[in-house]
Amino acid sequence: MSFKSELDMLQYICLNFSKQDILKYAVEYKQPFLYVVRSVLPKVISFIKEDSELQFNMLLDMTAIHYPDRSEPFQIRYLFYSSKLKKRLTIYIFSTEDVPIQTISNVYLNADWYERELHEMFGILFDYHSDFRALFLSDCETYPLRKDKL
Repeated sequence: MSFKSELDMLQYICLNFSKQDILKYAVEYKQPFLYVVRSVLPKVISFIKEDSELQFNMLLDMTAIHYPDRSEPFQIRYLFYSSKLKKRLTIYIFSTEDVPIQTISNVYLNADWYERELHEMFGILFDYHSDFRALFLSDCETYPLRKDKL
């Protein structure tokens, strides 16, 4: 199967999940993205990597934005690349400070470093993560990229 457009690819992904699992999907500036419910993130991540039509075999980046006035103040962004499709895909989830996100380092090994960085810079927790040693700020007692201290 070949996808005629990025939107076709997103619809294919959405067909494999229930409507309440995918909050939003769209293509903006030729970049496809999904907003996913936090609890189904591991299933979606495994699907996009293992599905023979998609094969998103690279995690390019993980980052977060802190919106302190929101009920779920952290927006976490995952950026993937499929060498088969030669396309990128961004997946977003929202989270709170006290609810851990399930690690994806068991699916993408390089997620280990990104998750450590997000924990160190924002205080975001990841379930089943094996190593939260500091990468950059071993003496820091705050989370430098949070906006609630401004």
